[in-house]
Amino acid sequence: MHLLSGMMFRLRTEVLAIAREPDGKKLVVTIPAGEMFKVLSCPSADDPTMVDITWNKAALLIFADDIELRCIEVLEKNDTLLIARANR
Repeated sequence: MHLLSGMMFRLRTEVLAIAREPDGKKLVVTIPAGEMFKVLSCPSADDPTMVDITWNKAALLIFADDIELRCIEVLEKNDTLLIARANR
C-alpha cells in the first residue's frame, strides 16, 4: 500500500471503524457511504492492517484494506473537490 498520510478519501460503501474511548474501551462506529475522511497515519509495522483517520472531528481506526476496496481518493483544489481515482 502506498503512503496514505494526509490523503482524503470518499467512501463508496459504508465501513466499520473503531473509536478509542478515554478509558481504553473500544467502540465500533459505522461510517456511511458518501462520507469523506482524512488519513492521519499510514499502517505501522506493529499493525499493518489498521490506519488512523479523522472523520467528523473524531480520531478512528479503519482497516487499510477498506481504503483500497471501498474508497475513492479525493484531491482538494481551489475549494472544489476533484475525484482523483477509484482504488481497486
